[in-house]
Amino acid sequence: MSLSFSQIQQAWQAQDPSLVDKLCTLATQADAIPETPIPEHELTFDRFLDKIFSHQFREQYPEVQFAERVAMIAKLEANEGVYPLPDRYKIHIILTALWEDGSAYSRTILKQAITALPVSYGVWKGLKRIYKQAEFSQDYEIFGQIAAKIDLQRFNQTANSAVSLATKTYMSLRAWRYLRQLGQQMPIGYIDAAVSVLASYDETMMAGSLEQTNSWVLNHICFHNSLDYGVNRFSSRSPRKLFDAKGRAFAEAWQRDPEPLIQLLLSPK
Repeated sequence: MSLSFSQIQQAWQAQDPSLVDKLCTLATQADAIPETPIPEHELTFDRFLDKIFSHQFREQYPEVQFAERVAMIAKLEANEGVYPLPDRYKIHIILTALWEDGSAYSRTILKQAITALPVSYGVWKGLKRIYKQAEFSQDYEIFGQIAAKIDLQRFNQTANSAVSLATKTYMSLRAWRYLRQLGQQMPIGYIDAAVSVLASYDETMMAGSLEQTNSWVLNHICFHNSLDYGVNRFSSRSPRKLFDAKGRAFAEAWQRDPEPLIQLLLSPK
């Protein structure tokens, strides 16, 4: 069963408890096949991706690339062409509405959606905006969820991924920078934020697994003072347990109050 964006909007307005399932269906459903060939001059999202990932496009100055990307996205989202942007690319509107509403229903659905949805263009646009606002408002719970999701999926790339490795790497670097600044300026806030990030990783993750070695935010929280690291991955010369007592970042802050760690251990994930 395919869904339209108007059906998603109706589900949101009715506070449908199955809204996340509907969002996932919309995010992964195939686009309708055009009845006639799309003219060469018509901009589609697939053609947008082909262009921005082309060698010729990437040879341009960064500011030129940025300006062209913004212009093409604006044209796509204006829905003025014969082939408008598919409904699945509008999911960011619902995610932003859930975030801004802030009710118990909206927050519950938003947290479920952050976990369940793929990092596709429509989803990413919403997550990026919410992440920045959560960072600014010190909403550590939402910040932690999004930071962990990006960190885990950073290397999950296909030929035409809607979100580039460079963009996801930037967001992971930004997340750790934010945590590091909290640790330096407000240790209590760092602990709260770090616990929210840690609670968003799967508890079955093992030290030495590909997920762990490829992570950036997780490894800084757990091993900042004990491992060699570069922008792509951490590596250890000897076996380590996750959240090593000596290697964790801002170890003194963790020793001040055991309550955050207790809450982390009691978290359902």
